[in-house]
This record gives sequence, C-alpha cells and structure tokens, in this order.
Amino acid sequence: MSMDDDPSLGVPCTDLADGEMRVTLLGTGSPVPSVERYGNSTLVQANGMNLVFDAGRGATVRLTQAGVPVGQVDAVFLTHFHSDHINGLSDLWMSSYVPALGGREGSFQLYGPTGVRNIGDGMQSTYRIDIDVRVADNEVDPATTGIESHEFDTDGVVFDQDGVTVTMFTVQHDPDGAIQPAVGYRVDYAGKSVLISGDTVPTENVLIFGDGVDVLIHEVADFEDPSALPSVYAHYTNPQQAGEIFEQTQPKMAVYSHIVNGIPGRVPGISEETLIERTRESYEGPLTVGNDLMSFSSPTTKSASTTDVSGARPGVMWARTARVTQTQQKKAGARRRHRVPAFLARGRSMAKASPNERLRRRPRMDRQIQPTSPPIDVGEYVDHVATDDTVFVPRGRGGQVRKGAKAKISCIRHRVDAQVTCRVHSPYQIEPPYTNN
Repeated sequence: MSMDDDPSLGVPCTDLADGEMRVTLLGTGSPVPSVERYGNSTLVQANGMNLVFDAGRGATVRLTQAGVPVGQVDAVFLTHFHSDHINGLSDLWMSSYVPALGGREGSFQLYGPTGVRNIGDGMQSTYRIDIDVRVADNEVDPATTGIESHEFDTDGVVFDQDGVTVTMFTVQHDPDGAIQPAVGYRVDYAGKSVLISGDTVPTENVLIFGDGVDVLIHEVADFEDPSALPSVYAHYTNPQQAGEIFEQTQPKMAVYSHIVNGIPGRVPGISEETLIERTRESYEGPLTVGNDLMSFSSPTTKSASTTDVSGARPGVMWARTARVTQTQQKKAGARRRHRVPAFLARGRSMAKASPNERLRRRPRMDRQIQPTSPPIDVGEYVDHVATDDTVFVPRGRGGQVRKGAKAKISCIRHRVDAQVTCRVHSPYQIEPPYTNN
C-alpha cells in the first residue's frame, strides 16, 4: 500500500535512494500533553538503518504512522533523562519484542550519556512480569527482550556502522549547569549531516558541531509574556537566540522541534507566524517550524551551483536581493564563519543577558513578486501560496525558477493584513505531515 492509498503511512527506510538521508519529526512537542504535538522524538534513516533520537510520549504511534515497524528500529539515542524524552521508551522497547507488533531480532540497542544503563536495567526490572508471562506463553523469544545499553561519559563518536556515524556532544540545559547529563547528536552519512540539539540554552558546542550541516534541528521556547515562566524560559533557547545560532552555522535547513509554547489555559503561547518573525530578527535563511511527521529528504547528489535552487551551496541558501554573485556569496560566507554571536563573545548565556542585549534588528521586508511577473530568482518572494505548501516551479537558466518544477518556499502570514508571502530556498524537499484524515 502506498502513501497515496493511505496517507498515514510514511516511506520505509528500504525505499530510500542510495546515499539518501531522511529525517522525520516523530514528535515536536513539549512536556505539555498534546494531541497535535507528541513528545519529542526524531527519526533519522540512512543506509537501511532506522535511528531514533529520544522517545517521548507517543513515539511508537508516530513510528507506525511513518511506516516504520517498531521492530526495525536499529538504535535509540537519549539526549537526557527528563520524562518528556523517555516516557515513550518502554512502549517502544516492549512493542518491538512482541512478534505481532514489531518482531525485533536481538536485543534493544540503547545509547546515551552516563545514566542510560540505569534506565535500561530499570525498565527490564519493572516489566519483568510482562517478559516472563510472554515467554511462558511461547509468544516471544527471550533473546529479543533484552536491552543492551551503550553508555558514554565523554563527547565523541558513539555509533559507527555501515558508513553511518553518530557523534555525541555536551550541551547545557540550564544556566547553572545543574541538569546533567545533557547532550546533542550529529549524524553523518555519505556527505550529508543532521544535528539534533537536545534541550539546551545557547551553547557553543551546537555551533561547533552544527557548522554547515544539512539539517539543524533546534529546540525553542517562547511565550506571549516571557516573564510569566522565567524559570522555564531560562532553560531553553528563545527564537532570537536560535536565529543567531542558525546565522552562524548556516544549515541548509533550520528546523524547530521540541517547541515550548505556553501552557493551555494558564500561560498564553505565540503563533507560529510570531515565532518565525522573532527568529527573522537575527536570521534570514531557510527555516521551518516543525510539525509531527514532517519529513526532510536530502538530495542524493550535490551540485557546485550557488544560485540554482537545485544545487544551493551549504551556508548560502538564499540571498537578500534578487541576485548575488558568487564573489559576493563567498565574502558573505567568510564573514559568517568569522563572526561569533554576541552572546558567546561575551562569554555568557543570553538567558542572563540584559533586555538591551536581547534586542535585534527588525526584519527587512523585500519587495514582492506577483504571480504574473517574469521568472523569479532564488531568494525573491512569491505570493498567493498557502503556508507550508511545496510550490512547483521549474529551474531556468542563470539560477532562475519558473512556474512548473519543485522548489521549497518559506511562508509568513503578516499580522497586519493577513497576507501570505513566501520565499524560494533550499534544495531540500519538505513534505507535509501525514495524517489519518
């Protein structure tokens, strides 16, 4: 059955092209229970492997919707041990050893910083009765019920199989460093890369390991009134800070996940449009506010072109003006590489910065291109396109795009006149969330 027949099914890892990497946001939510945003979890597929990063509430359900049998998860990596990152872990483990649900062969592979072995051993102890009765009933093979924990206390490569490497690096989940361990991960395969920040305040390691990655997935937190929950606000990265990180690392696609956006009925959050606007105060590149089951599929080849959307160079995805020469792009790239965000140059987290230090320039509005206009260049706006749509525009000569072939755009709905403006960028194909509707 194809996704056209059942939109709740995603693309199995075996359907990926050689050299392709696919990233699927299984859960993009916060600790707040939500039917729209499940608990934090991310699936990375490469070279026939399914790697899951964190297993928050509902991860098993989202994997099933994405078309990945839970028994085919090759490894799970934990960033830290807050409940919203692990409360779906036991479900994923137990479902995967039941033949009718997963049918995993061998032990469940669990990776993470110091403490992950305690979690693995604790789950086996807690659910021992389930294992014993299923084994006694000849339902499961006891060899499939074990958890093999891989625990690491230093940064570095923690997984290296069949050309796929996973590197773990330390982050800082709170201003005082009380929440330890806390880590992020970078996955590399066939020249492609994705970074998952984990929960963190602005941290230099994200800049180091995220420099020039294809996809940078970063958590974000913001409220209508940031002073409403100062202790929560201080444990995450706000959109202005995240924008500075994206500006420095210049990913092909910057993605928000683990979106901490208020508490229903208690603390008002902000709209996705406002989240984007606040990010645009410090970053103008490719940006997506993630939703559950949104997928990012990398191209299988890379081009040296710096203007054509089909081969945009990492770090220079879109221009401030209609055309930017290669020389101008190289100079801009050099400036970005040597510029250190102010909050790092000052040697302290923006969580402790003064209000004046948080101020950033207002986003500049470029001119809009009407649908009846001549062919548009990468970086210019097009209008009359629904938010989160993928537009089909062909690529013409000289880096132009025309009505008819595929290119991703980013859309912002203005609060004043409710008009939607969109911008062409990035060779990445962004697919809409799969739903059961």
